[in-house]
Amino acid sequence: MKALLPVVAIACLLVVAPQRAFSAFQDLGTLPGGDYFKSQALGVSGDGAVVVGSGSNVTIIPECCVQVAEQAIRWQWGVLTGMKSLVANHQRSIALAASYDGSVITGVLYRTSPWQGGFVWEAGAVTSLGDLPGGSSWSAGRSVSDDGNTIAGFSIDAINERAIRWDAGAMTNLGTGTGWSDATGVSGDGATVVGFQQNEGAKRWDGTVISGLTAPPGDFETRAFGISSDGTAIVGRSLQSVGEVAVRWKDGVPALLGTLPGDLTSVALDASADGSVVVGRSADAQGNRRAFIWEAGSGMRNLQDVLVAQGNDLTGWTLHEASGISDDGLVVVGTGRNPGGLQRGWVARFVVASVPTLAPPGYGLLCALLLGLGLRAGRIRARANPEKGARPEKAEKGEKAEKGEKRPPRG
Repeated sequence: MKALLPVVAIACLLVVAPQRAFSAFQDLGTLPGGDYFKSQALGVSGDGAVVVGSGSNVTIIPECCVQVAEQAIRWQWGVLTGMKSLVANHQRSIALAASYDGSVITGVLYRTSPWQGGFVWEAGAVTSLGDLPGGSSWSAGRSVSDDGNTIAGFSIDAINERAIRWDAGAMTNLGTGTGWSDATGVSGDGATVVGFQQNEGAKRWDGTVISGLTAPPGDFETRAFGISSDGTAIVGRSLQSVGEVAVRWKDGVPALLGTLPGDLTSVALDASADGSVVVGRSADAQGNRRAFIWEAGSGMRNLQDVLVAQGNDLTGWTLHEASGISDDGLVVVGTGRNPGGLQRGWVARFVVASVPTLAPPGYGLLCALLLGLGLRAGRIRARANPEKGARPEKAEKGEKAEKGEKRPPRG
C-alpha cells in the first residue's frame, strides 16, 4: 500500500486538474508548379492526423486561356502529397474522405483510360472503386469506415445515379425506383450508411435496409451529408421557407441548428464521434459563406471568431466552410480565402493543455479517502516493521551472531 501512495496521489491530482484549451491554425499549403496555386480541405481522418482534399496548379497562357490542373492531395503534419504521379493518364482528381488512421482514402478521378470515377488510395497505390452493372464508367467515393473496408458513394447503373456501399471490392446498389440517389456518409463500423433519394429526402441504410429520416417542422426536403462514428447522430440540411438550414438528427430525432447571426441559410457537413460537435457553413442573403462550429450547450458559433478568441492571428483570412472534424472534436478542416485572396485549405487543432479532465462529483472525496487509508496503513506497517536503521531487537538467549555476519534485511 505504501508503494502505491505516490501513484494514487498523482492520479488524483491529474484527474481533478482543470482543462485549458487553446488552438493552432495552419494553412494547408499548395502543390508546386503553375503561376498561382489553390487548395481545399474536404475531409479529415478520425484520429485528426490526415487531411484530404485537392490542390490546383493554375497556369495563365498569354492571349489564350487559363489552365487548371487539379489533383487529390493527402496532408499529414505539414507534408503534402499529390496523387497525379500515382495514376497514368491523370487529368483531374479530388479526395473526399479518409479512414480513421488516414491509410485509406477515397474520392473521384478523371482520366482518359483505362477507367475513371471512384477510387481507393491505399499504400501508395490507386485502384478503381468499380461500377454498377449496366452503367457507364462513373462513380465516386464520399465516405470511409474506420477500417477502410466500407465506402459510401454513388455509381451509375442502367437507369440512374445510385447510392452505393462498397465492401472490400464488392459494390451494392442502395438506390430504389427511377430517381437518382447518393450515399454521403458511413458510420465508423460500416454498419450504417446515410444519404438521400430524389424527391424522397434524407435516408439511412442499415446494411441494405432503407428507411427515411424524420423531417423537422416546416421541412420541404431533407438531405443527410454525414454521420457520427458511433452512428447515433446524422447531420445535413432541411429545406425551409427561408432556404436550407442545418439539421442534426440525434437518435432519430431532428433538430434545426439555425444560422450564424445575420445569415439566412446553413448546411451541416460533419460531426464528431458522438455527434456532440457539428461543423459546416452558414451564408447570408448574398451568398457570403462562413464556417461554423456547433456544440450542445453553446449553439452555433462563427469558427473564425472562436479561433481568433483563442489567440490565432487570422488577419486577412475568411473561413468559408468547415467540411470535416476528427472523432474527438479537436481537429477541424475546411476551405477559405487567405490574405492574398487565394483559395486555401486549412486545419485548426484545439489542444488540451492538461490532458486529464475534470473529475465527476465526489471524486475528490474518494481520492482523499484513499490517501487517508493509505497513510494509516503505512503508519501501522511502520510500527510493526521498523525501517532499516531503527534500533534492532535483542537476540534471544543463547543466540550468538557469527563475527562479521550481516543481519538479514527486515520484511
